[in-house]
Amino acid sequence: MNATLDLPVLPPSLYRYRKLTTDDDLENEVTAIKENYLWCSSYRLMNDPMEGLYKSSARLLGSQEYEKTVDHILNSKTQIGICCFTETSESELMWAHYASNYRGICVEYSVEPLIEGLPAPVHLVRLGYGDAPPRIGIQEVVDIKAAARRILSQKKNNWAYEREWRILGLLGKVPYSKKETVSKIYLGANILPSHKQRIVTEFASTTAISEMKVTGYEHDWRPLVPPTF
Repeated sequence: MNATLDLPVLPPSLYRYRKLTTDDDLENEVTAIKENYLWCSSYRLMNDPMEGLYKSSARLLGSQEYEKTVDHILNSKTQIGICCFTETSESELMWAHYASNYRGICVEYSVEPLIEGLPAPVHLVRLGYGDAPPRIGIQEVVDIKAAARRILSQKKNNWAYEREWRILGLLGKVPYSKKETVSKIYLGANILPSHKQRIVTEFASTTAISEMKVTGYEHDWRPLVPPTF
């Protein structure tokens, strides 16, 4: 008799840290929010050089179809687009690494309308973390696409602090249909005044916006409604 494997519990919100290094970065983020889409990138563009690695089982290594299977897995991985989320808007490391040293933003997405509004081929997965790459065996390669998704759903345990979830879909723009999906925008402590003004002007009437204020080793959030310019 086997134990029951329960699925991860979905948090009510997921978050995306976004860099605002240039005005083009700002335009990209404003457009994505206004036009209701996510941008999914290739695993090869992720910042982890170990992304997409896996370990073949001894049985798979010894199979006559091994080289062909490896090619099929690689082809499937390259066709999957990745959009990364996290469970928290409060990570100092991610504000530094993914939001251009606190000059960027963190966008909050309500999970239920996000899932309801995404197209059917999309998968939402919670990343697993481990000491070794995911193991792929004969049973897994019966479904090559599922095997590729499994490979892209695990990272080395050093990354566990990110508490990452991923949208796995097509490369490029992935639209969602629910306009209430973006529920809040957090502004980093070092955001440029011109970027702050543009975001508030574009979204203050439709979306909650808060600005980070740093005091000592702590930070808190100040609501920016209505615009204060």
